[in-house]
Amino acid sequence: MQIELEGRTLEVPPEYVQKLAEDLWAMMEQMYKEKIGDGTKAGLMAVTRALLVKEELEVRMKHGKEAARAMRPPGNTDPNLWLARQFLPYLRESINGTKLVCQTTGDTITNLALSIPNFGDAGRQMDSSGNIWLRQDDGRKES
Repeated sequence: MQIELEGRTLEVPPEYVQKLAEDLWAMMEQMYKEKIGDGTKAGLMAVTRALLVKEELEVRMKHGKEAARAMRPPGNTDPNLWLARQFLPYLRESINGTKLVCQTTGDTITNLALSIPNFGDAGRQMDSSGNIWLRQDDGRKES
């Protein structure tokens, strides 16, 4: 991660990137626990459990029973939080590639922007399944 301040580019040390990712995770977890209603959480848990069971069965068929256990949240863990936590390494990785650009006038911040690199293939937009053409204009006219 880099911070650009008035034309100077500063590298953020890895331990600060790690701390930032953990702080973002803690904020997200707190918001989930405090702001989402119990009924909504229960519905989300059912969906998440179904997805995890599906993934577990696929992993079991390809890699065996022991590997499939990694797809199962331990004990009474909330499956939504457990699944979201599995993405924390990707959050850290994505933070590493960002640049926070800050411009000031005197003691006032006049512009603050987060520059995020395009991780897609050759800079093209991708949908979640990796289809690079989905969001591109195919030239058809709709009436």
